[in-house]
Amino acid sequence: MREFTRSHTDIKQQARSSESPMSEQQLDVLRVVYYVNIQYRKYKSALRALSVLLTFEKDDELALLATVFCYFSLKRYRKSANLLKSIKRKIHSDHGRTMYDYLEALILTEIGSRSEARMIYQRAKNKLPQTSDEDFLATLAPDED
Repeated sequence: MREFTRSHTDIKQQARSSESPMSEQQLDVLRVVYYVNIQYRKYKSALRALSVLLTFEKDDELALLATVFCYFSLKRYRKSANLLKSIKRKIHSDHGRTMYDYLEALILTEIGSRSEARMIYQRAKNKLPQTSDEDFLATLAPDED
């Protein structure tokens, strides 16, 4: 009943104050939550945490790449490919670019473009400092159930 006795502007003002920006500690907790969910293969739960995190930090490149990985793991290859294309300009760090290449190659492999995926794997391997072929392939091998 209280909602009807207050003015519309009061309700909007209270909604804005409750949607105040999250503190860094809360954002760090969200990062841990999505990372743990990915480790335990709870991709839908990870996507929920990532969506909350990305509403507050739209350009967090690791969160964007984790979102692509979750969609890939859920076998939504076209959605992950489209999302990957849309975030390309937001990736700035070398580690982020390597992860981007890795995800692009994984998606291309699943879609069926194996020759393109091989070229991207080679490009990603050349970016990494002093790794042998076995070390690089071990980092790219997805975990099997």
